[in-house]
Amino acid sequence: MPVGTGLAFGQKYMGKPNFSIAMYGDGAASQGQYAEAMNMAALWKLPMVYVCENNLYGMGTSNERHSHNTKFYSRGDLIPGFKIEG
Repeated sequence: MPVGTGLAFGQKYMGKPNFSIAMYGDGAASQGQYAEAMNMAALWKLPMVYVCENNLYGMGTSNERHSHNTKFYSRGDLIPGFKIEG
């Protein structure tokens, strides 16, 4: 997520009309760099999309055992999120 956020920063800085996508798993959603990257993207209004692939296990541990909030799409605070079944 930090690398994708950095890419989005570079695209905005250079005036490119592109956006970046960072994919991560549900286990990574409980790590500090997740919140830091999303905060910077929101603060600087970067052209960034974060996609969480939720397979219901983070590092072999069920969601309920590794995360208090298992609605990962709602964790963006002021960043809008939505759930897609696919």
